Amino acid sequence: PALPIEELRQLMEESQIITQNLAENLNEKKLISQQLLEQLDEKINKLTWLLGRAEEGSDRPRPAENIPNVYVRAIELAENGLSLPEIEQQLHLAKGEVQLLLDLKAYCLK
Repeated sequence: PALPIEELRQLMEESQIITQNLAENLNEKKLISQQLLEQLDEKINKLTWLLGRAEEGSDRPRPAENIPNVYVRAIELAENGLSLPEIEQQLHLAKGEVQLLLDLKAYCLK
């Protein structure tokens, strides 16, 4: 038993509508996927940049303004001719600390 032509037309129209809806849904999902990928790329780039900055910062020597004043004073006293024990006593520094400061200064000036 063959279907009447009118029923066939109606089925074809319904299948075309369904096909069109599916195509629209696929396009919408594709657009959403592209947007999500772009956002993900942006986040990866930002994290990579931040990681690079963090690594740069960890390798940087401390600026001179962060050196405690007592260490600066110890170097000044040594340059003025005071002995290591005199400087350690005057500034209440541990034995060997002034020598370490002077060695570090000499190393940095090489």
